[in-house]
Amino acid sequence: AAFASGCVGGGAGPVTSLPLSAVALCFQPDASPGYCWPFQGSRGQVVIRLPAQIQATMVTIHHASEAGFVFGTVSSAPQDFTVSGVDEGSEEQTLLGTFTYTVEKEPTQTFPLENKTPSAFRYMKLVIQSNWGKTGYTCIYRVQVHGKIMGTNSVGQEHL
Repeated sequence: AAFASGCVGGGAGPVTSLPLSAVALCFQPDASPGYCWPFQGSRGQVVIRLPAQIQATMVTIHHASEAGFVFGTVSSAPQDFTVSGVDEGSEEQTLLGTFTYTVEKEPTQTFPLENKTPSAFRYMKLVIQSNWGKTGYTCIYRVQVHGKIMGTNSVGQEHL
């Protein structure tokens, strides 16, 4: 399949907190200002390879807090975005939700997905449609996919 991204797997530790749950971390474990995955302009996309087939229930987006910026701006934060599940074989996409990250709220925001037909996906596509005004680039600090691991025993899952 033609899935390329700056985020295949990740490196934040094992899934041990809850059996049959999964959280896949993307991008940087350090969310300090400047430690982000930047892309040119205000629109971009990334396909995230999850460690297993996941029936996703929520997605969390994290951006550095405004207090941490030297110039006091979070204009590079994503604003409007969509999340889709991508079928590994056919590459068919299932829209799981359209959301707005709000810079006036907490830096970590969780959004419930609309998985009307409870499907499991190995790949999730995040499409950033706009940011909060930064013309040169958009920064994504951390993306987490929450859900239930399907068709496998969660004991001994590889590190995410």
